[in-house]
Amino acid sequence: MKFSESQIGLAFRLKCPRCKTGELFLDRNPYHLKNLAKMPKHCANCNLGYFPEAGFYYGAMWISYLVGILMSVIIICVLMFGFHVETKWAFAGFVLFHILFSPYLFKFSRALWLSFYVNQHRDI
Repeated sequence: MKFSESQIGLAFRLKCPRCKTGELFLDRNPYHLKNLAKMPKHCANCNLGYFPEAGFYYGAMWISYLVGILMSVIIICVLMFGFHVETKWAFAGFVLFHILFSPYLFKFSRALWLSFYVNQHRDI
């Protein structure tokens, strides 16, 4: 199986985890902040419900938090130990990274959370 067809690959591409072609968000661009969280109720191709229960996407916040922490540690370590950047500039780079990539991380986390759920519950 190719990476792009895996559950994580589909989450990166923001595609439906069941049919692998449907769009998870009404607007794919994460920087259109008015439409950041807008999702259709069902996949247009396979009719997978994107909202299985109330509050379903609260778990995606944990994924976002964990990925954000992991990326922060990697960025700080690379900047400080790889490029010997001062601590204040490494911190500035980490803040800039989070400002630029938080909208995409929000969408990615939702897509990954849904793919975990669909992967464990094949019958939905």
